[in-house]
This record gives sequence, C-alpha cells and structure tokens, in this order.
Amino acid sequence: MRWLFMFFPLMLLTACSQGPIAAQDTGVKTGKIVHGKQQELTAFEDIPADSGTKLDPESSIIISEGDNWLGRLTLNNDMSPFHTFEYYRKHMPQLGWNLVASVKSERSVLTYIKGNRVAIVQISGSQFGNSKTTITVSPSTGVSLKQP
Repeated sequence: MRWLFMFFPLMLLTACSQGPIAAQDTGVKTGKIVHGKQQELTAFEDIPADSGTKLDPESSIIISEGDNWLGRLTLNNDMSPFHTFEYYRKHMPQLGWNLVASVKSERSVLTYIKGNRVAIVQISGSQFGNSKTTITVSPSTGVSLKQP
C-alpha cells in the first residue's frame, strides 16, 4: 500500500509535465524556430514583421500565396500596442502600401491600399503588455484613390 502513495505523486508529476512542443505543418512558412521562439515571419513578403512576431495559425485564414494572397493573419508580438502601431505605420508604406485612414485608440486601426487590395491592421493589447494584431487583406471594391 505504501508504494501506491509513492507512485501516485510520481504519476501526477509525469502527467502534468510537457516536453518540447513540435512545430506543426500548417502550410504557411512562419519562419525558423530557435530555442522555441519564432525568429521571423516569411510567407507574406508584403506584410512587415519583426523578429518577435508570431503567427497564430489557428486564428489565421490564408487564401492563395505570394503577392496576391488574401485572408486574415493573426499575429502576436512582444511590443506594446503603441509601438506596434508605429511599427506598421512606418513599415507598411516601405512595402508599397498607402495609408488611407488610421485611428489610434485602445483598439487601433490602420487601413491601407495597394493595387487592387485593401489591408486593415487592427491592434489591441494583451494583459501582459504585448500586442495582438489582426491583418485582414481583401480585394478592393473598385474605388480608386487618386495619387498626387
């Protein structure tokens, strides 16, 4: 009977421990994993991502690939919402996106247009001071903006 009291805690410890989490093949190249941390987001070359950005594949919906992909990317990073807003405001135009509108608030929104696509970047904070960013890219409705 005494062995049961020794075996039960050992069984609980074994059941609660986790080994390394294996990377799942989601069909989306999300960058290389080093020491359990994703280093870069590489599948979407027209969307900027710093080295701390991680794709949430379960909340993301991707249609097509390359320069004409459409869908929703859900990204998490270790920057504050303020810094994330400034990051996208600075880096999206460097990849050819033109800023159409922006709202900086508790849930910030940046709207961009590039060719025949529109990108809506929504940024919110998490309880740990990090950011959750949702980028939705869809075809434009055919309304074009005149460039100066």
